[in-house]
Amino acid sequence: MSIGLNDSFTLPERPDWDRATVLAVQAQNQRQLDLSSMLRNVLDRLGTNLYSGGPLRSVPELLQNAQDAHATKVVFVLDEDAVLVYNDGDPFAAYQVEDICSIAQSHKSELEIGWMGLGFKSVFTISEHPQVTSGRFNFEFESLVVPRPVDDAIDEAYPIVKTI
Repeated sequence: MSIGLNDSFTLPERPDWDRATVLAVQAQNQRQLDLSSMLRNVLDRLGTNLYSGGPLRSVPELLQNAQDAHATKVVFVLDEDAVLVYNDGDPFAAYQVEDICSIAQSHKSELEIGWMGLGFKSVFTISEHPQVTSGRFNFEFESLVVPRPVDDAIDEAYPIVKTI
């Protein structure tokens, strides 16, 4: 896998977004939060205290996610308002939206890195509402486990990615 800041990278064609899957995960996770104040408290503490390594802790986690997706290239774009990370790995399937929006729920075996479902949460050290765009899915996080569909592609907000 190559890692670069100035490597050429072509974004795939923008598909029709699968909002239904994201809305279903949003409703399910919000319902669980509504039912349990204890769960809300755990998530609040987890989001505040989990990553003592600071913002740089998200870099190896994002590289691990790219490797899990069979990426051969990863590009980091540092903008004054955003950190954008692209890879050419496999696009998300619906179950992966559920996995990334949960904690301690994963389709990985306990023998695989990332089976606890916590690594991606490190991005909350650099963003309050990280956005994920993969295949048919485009969403941002309202909280650690609650996604919200997003209609605009990230490259519309940050045209720099079109020239990578």
